[in-house]
Amino acid sequence: MGALTSVESGLDLAQTLGQWTSVTGAISLSSVIGQGDDVAQEKGHGTLTAGIDEEFVKVRSALVQSMTCADGRGVENAGVPLPEPERGSTLEDGALYAPYRRYHQARQRDMEARIGPLRLKVRESLHAASPVLRSLAALDGCYEQILDETQVRLLGTVPMLLEKRFRQLLRAHQHKLKELEQEDRIELWIRPDGWLTQFRNELQTVLLAELDLRLAPTVGLLEAFHSESRNEK
Repeated sequence: MGALTSVESGLDLAQTLGQWTSVTGAISLSSVIGQGDDVAQEKGHGTLTAGIDEEFVKVRSALVQSMTCADGRGVENAGVPLPEPERGSTLEDGALYAPYRRYHQARQRDMEARIGPLRLKVRESLHAASPVLRSLAALDGCYEQILDETQVRLLGTVPMLLEKRFRQLLRAHQHKLKELEQEDRIELWIRPDGWLTQFRNELQTVLLAELDLRLAPTVGLLEAFHSESRNEK
């Protein structure tokens, strides 16, 4: 996790977050379920599985939409749209990044507000499904308490690292303008190949990677739930 000390690009940062997700997956909670355990199953397991699957899809879809719908319109709980530079903004404006920091932090608060209750609901479903899954739910509760503070602290550094990337792209843009002896204007920033467009795309990529990281424990619980359900058949 020491990789979150510098950033060469937003895509590199997204890959680092993705690697954390892979590590989480490598120690999937479903692996703690013993093969061939002879335990009594409670009724209604399939109904419970369908219900939490639907809830997971609903929560994840809403969060993805909030990060990828640039105009923020027509999407339930879409939140604020991606910031646009105000007319008259200049490269010397020290507050230029501030709207993106606020946007990122708002999306992080959205994830915390939606994923925590979802994970708890999945644990409650596991608790009601079988003795094995009940133990797994208790294990996940301990896991969350131990690691949650560390994750919050580390992910809290991501907006600061993206600010470094923002300024890196900005400096490259300034250098290019100087080489071309070209006058700057906002229209250049937001062209498909503009520096600000590139940053906005990278910001969204990083947010989606962060979403997968935050959802990884819940995915592990659902995998365990499905594994147990298949073993019943």
